Amino acid sequence: GRYEARNCTFADNPGDAVHGWSGVKLESCVVMKNGAGIVNNQAGVEGHNCIIMDNKKCDINVNINSSWNFSGCYWGPVATQMLEKRGDGVNLPKIIDAKDEGNKGVVDISEFLKKPPKDCGATEYPKVK
Repeated sequence: GRYEARNCTFADNPGDAVHGWSGVKLESCVVMKNGAGIVNNQAGVEGHNCIIMDNKKCDINVNINSSWNFSGCYWGPVATQMLEKRGDGVNLPKIIDAKDEGNKGVVDISEFLKKPPKDCGATEYPKVK
């Protein structure tokens, strides 16, 4: 099946924010301040116009040999500086994929956002600056 989450906030969870959903698509979601962000062993995982940052263990961990599309997301100020200097081929430390372990897929972080997108996540959660 396919699961979609729009304008959702996954935050302040001690464990994984998003785990084990097959074919999940996140749109305009916030994934931050969790034990881990998106940890999955399923294919077809993607996210766009999201804020994904400040998760303890990792922001994303691809546990399958399948590439994921997270183009057009904001990764936080430190990651944005790395991306601006080295391009979207840089190995971001909070994304665990084929750049770290050869048996995993690659996370596409092209078209990264330089600023947090507006109208992203639940309205009650504090906005990212």
